[in-house]
Amino acid sequence: MSRQPNKPSSAAEPSSVRERIVDAALALLDEEGTDALSTRKLGARVGIQAMSLYHHFPDRGAILDAAVDRMLAELALPNAGRIGWQRGLKQLALSYREMGQRHVLVVPLLAQRCPSSPNMTAFLDTLLGLLLKSGLSQSAAEAWLLILRDYVIGSLMADYSLHVLSLDAANAKTDSARFATTAQTRDRTFLKGFKAMLDAIETECADN
Repeated sequence: MSRQPNKPSSAAEPSSVRERIVDAALALLDEEGTDALSTRKLGARVGIQAMSLYHHFPDRGAILDAAVDRMLAELALPNAGRIGWQRGLKQLALSYREMGQRHVLVVPLLAQRCPSSPNMTAFLDTLLGLLLKSGLSQSAAEAWLLILRDYVIGSLMADYSLHVLSLDAANAKTDSARFATTAQTRDRTFLKGFKAMLDAIETECADN
């Protein structure tokens, strides 16, 4: 009797569909912004019924969290145990900023959502580890974690706002030169502000 070929395991199928949904969601967000994500549009992109999305995600918020998690997976996390804390914090901040700039229309989600996921945990643990390496106490390091995170996301929100304004100007066929605050200028001011915070951390450690 001839032997039937083994069928691929169906256990991998839900994971594969889930990945396709996240890929499509992030692509849609990148193209049209955070308000554009609907189950109808997303289902059409993936090639499934909109209601079938709920077999993989409980609600729209879970899809948004998964998209944020996918973005966080792009971060280049320094090894807190092998790098100086100032250099490590700068590398992490720049990596986060570059990730946000690649997904500029999705930046509001970085400010609004904090998914409980391995990528978010890895990011926060790395940030906290570098701050503790500076000599800060646990409570001080946790406070600075929020300060630095808000600073980086705040700078990205400014980039987002300028991007949206430039699109509006282009759509209205008006002179958009005033929106060209230049990426280089914003990068310089970002680094200047970030250095000031690193100096403040160093001063706080020296005073304690």
